[in-house]
Amino acid sequence: MLLKKSEVKRDLVYAYQVLSYLKLDDCTYAHLSVHSEDKKSFYIYPFGIRFNEVNENSLIKVSLDGNVIEGKEY
Repeated sequence: MLLKKSEVKRDLVYAYQVLSYLKLDDCTYAHLSVHSEDKKSFYIYPFGIRFNEVNENSLIKVSLDGNVIEGKEY
C-alpha cells in the first residue's frame, strides 16, 4: 500500500516529535528521512531547526542526486 504525500510527511513529522520528546535530537548528527511517494526523492528536515520545530511545511523534498525539489533550506 502506497501512502499519499500528506501521509508520508505527517508520519515523518510524528517521528521527529517522538525523537524530540525522548531527547534524542542532538542538533548535529541525528536526522530522519523517508522516501517520497514516488520513490524518486526523499523528505528531510532542513538543517538549522530543532526537531520540535519540524512540521509538514518545513520539510524539504530532495532528489536522489541531492537537489532540493520542494521547500527551502535555512
